[in-house]
Amino acid sequence: LNNALNGVEVYSALSTPPTVSVLLYNNTITGNEKWGVALASVLGTTKLTMKNNIVMRTGSGIGAFIYSNGYPGTITLVSDYNDIYGSGRIAFYYGSTDTPMSLAAWRTAASQDASSVSADPLFTNPSDGDYTPRSGSPAIGASVYIPGVSTANPPNIGAK
Repeated sequence: LNNALNGVEVYSALSTPPTVSVLLYNNTITGNEKWGVALASVLGTTKLTMKNNIVMRTGSGIGAFIYSNGYPGTITLVSDYNDIYGSGRIAFYYGSTDTPMSLAAWRTAASQDASSVSADPLFTNPSDGDYTPRSGSPAIGASVYIPGVSTANPPNIGAK
């Protein structure tokens, strides 16, 4: 994907357990009401690789990045080089807990996002749909090159 999105949920609950692999690269996910990214596998195997994304909560509710391994299915998450930020409250959830945690606690619990940040991406004009990072944005040149996806090295975090 390479889009401006309003939340992403990867969820599998089919009676025949599938193997699902999702690559989520260079997206701007903003304006979400409940979560930025939610990953849960009730049955089967789900793998989500998430790099170079901006997940930004713009309202007053909770913006969340959720990785739940509290289900019978198997979940693998590879997440890094993201900017996860909110003007409301941002919370990370790991495992089957309903206890929100900070980015620092998430890094320890989930062993993810070592190079990710939680800072205002400084969009040019989001009210008019311009999610381009402006000068001084922590998203500029801060992500990892992905062959076949990236056009610059190093690329910006978020949609191209």
